Amino acid sequence: IPKYLLHMMNQTDKYQFSIGEMQCTLFKDFNFNYRIQDYFNNVEMEVALEALHYYNIKKDPIPSPYVALLIELKDKKILVDTGLGRRKDPLEFMGHQFVIDGRLIPILQEGNLLEDIDTVVVTHLHPDHAGGLFDEMGQCNFGDTEIIIHQAEWEYWTNKYTMGESPVFDYTVREQVMPLQDQNLKLISKQEYEIYPGIHLLKIAGHTPGQLAVHLSSEGEDFLYISDAWLHPLHIQHLDWTTIFDLDHQQAKRTRIRLLEMAYDQAMIVQSFHFEFPGMGRIDKVTNGWNWVAS
Repeated sequence: IPKYLLHMMNQTDKYQFSIGEMQCTLFKDFNFNYRIQDYFNNVEMEVALEALHYYNIKKDPIPSPYVALLIELKDKKILVDTGLGRRKDPLEFMGHQFVIDGRLIPILQEGNLLEDIDTVVVTHLHPDHAGGLFDEMGQCNFGDTEIIIHQAEWEYWTNKYTMGESPVFDYTVREQVMPLQDQNLKLISKQEYEIYPGIHLLKIAGHTPGQLAVHLSSEGEDFLYISDAWLHPLHIQHLDWTTIFDLDHQQAKRTRIRLLEMAYDQAMIVQSFHFEFPGMGRIDKVTNGWNWVAS
């Protein structure tokens, strides 16, 4: 049995594993339901439903968790993504009103982990990844902790995004993104950036302009946190199937291929953010493409 599978916790909101000397915990922050037509917007519904039958999905919706990753080293704790956050007043998203009630920040507070975090990496500035940066009072949940974002991501959401496109995205830009200007914000511009020995951030544009993946490597083990490079196993099997959530479909496809080749060639353990929790598995190469093998 692989070492990283020996550490599954009984709680449904946590999953612990190790990559070499790195102790890691996945937290389930929230569950959301997505419409099939939004996940696969260039595919006939009948075709999508036939493919989804393998995953025991026979009709709308597609359930999806939101997660975050805590990496603990001897002298450093790094949090990747901040969850959805919390907000009492409901917001509209995909035509429905819903209350933002992410669990990550309360979980970290209850475990006395919040103040120990040295670095926060936000893979991209969508609400389910960046929504937990600030509380409802406008206070940063992480104090003066270093917060890392890619320059291309920052420039898009602060300069190119048009307010009014989506209430939940408007809220995220206004309440979670713009206030970062007054925090310990570090913008990186390289395609690959090492934040700590064995921890590399990879620019994986397509879903958003500056989305990041996280590659961990320790004692011969490799792990890849792909953020939203793909949303469902069918996006791995069918690289031409697009989703409304990708800003640049062709770039997103090129990014998927690059990550799939990397994960397969290096026998990486892969965490897929929106897959059934904990979203851990590996990439397999088949005759006509790629396949997801869940752990």
